[in-house]
Amino acid sequence: STLLASSAASDVYKRQTYLCTFPGLVYADSVDSLHQAWGDYRINNHHPILFTLYLKVWINLCSFFGFSNTIGIGMAALVQMFAVALACTGAVAALNRLTGKRAAPLLLTLFYALYPLFPVYAVTLWKDIYFGVAMTAFALQCLDMARNKKDAVNGRRVWGYCLSGVWVCFARNNGLYIFAATTLMMTVFLAGNSRKKMLAAYASLALVGLIQGPGYQALRIPKSSFAESVSIPMQQIGYAATHEEITAEEKAAIEEFIPVDVLDEVYVPWTSDKIKFNEHFSSAAINNDHTGFFKLWLSMLKKYPETKKWISQKIRSGHIEENALVYYKHFIRSLKTKGKEKR
Repeated sequence: STLLASSAASDVYKRQTYLCTFPGLVYADSVDSLHQAWGDYRINNHHPILFTLYLKVWINLCSFFGFSNTIGIGMAALVQMFAVALACTGAVAALNRLTGKRAAPLLLTLFYALYPLFPVYAVTLWKDIYFGVAMTAFALQCLDMARNKKDAVNGRRVWGYCLSGVWVCFARNNGLYIFAATTLMMTVFLAGNSRKKMLAAYASLALVGLIQGPGYQALRIPKSSFAESVSIPMQQIGYAATHEEITAEEKAAIEEFIPVDVLDEVYVPWTSDKIKFNEHFSSAAINNDHTGFFKLWLSMLKKYPETKKWISQKIRSGHIEENALVYYKHFIRSLKTKGKEKR
């Protein structure tokens, strides 16, 4: 009863945010995904195709029944809001089963209900929110298997694990690595015959690889840049370069992909976008030398332990998106333009 009451309170909080921000909130990635759903931009997997299709389904469904793009986007945000609420409820329920006490689940529910980012993110049409829901579902499946080691891969659990893992793969362009690494660790963790039953997970990985490799290539869907997958290492290098006395050798290695004086100007703890989208940034340098980039990152991480403080800096900043208003205005203009085209 405590779980239901607290979840209901959290849901009411999210509904109020939804009504105040209808048809939903957006970031730069959201605008790109919507333009792909409308057919204005070419589809790419940097903005996950599954999320673009999710938006397209709601927009087209509402259009079929005579409703505007605004209603379609509002429906997409509404369903996402309930999905976020369901993911939070699932996490609270799992903690309740794990501890058998009311205090911990209640505290987690209060965190979900009262921390201001959750209701905002719940109605933000952004690929990362969609990915967050998928990751929560996948993590809950992993927890269920770990807690029931002797019967970890019965029919229900193995299906849940594989489906949520495949969802993670298609919810983010680097989700395949998460599913693969987790499956490998689960195989080691599980004993006896349970390992053999993990073959279903490896079959799922192979299927995803075929779709996202030869399948996307055949459809001429461009791959996401590798540089997009190393935002955290890039941020930690940025922290070291702007807070530590780095050597001439380290400076030369960094300047392979961005000049250090430019990095001094564009580094901020809350996003790597200012680095990645700077005109002086060379993603090709990272794409062509993965080993060199990781060698630089690991050596700086070891040499400058303070670099790990980047994450605490990010958390303390409490920053969501300084250009959110700009994106939202562009979003509204796009809706108005689409409405005129439809008429």
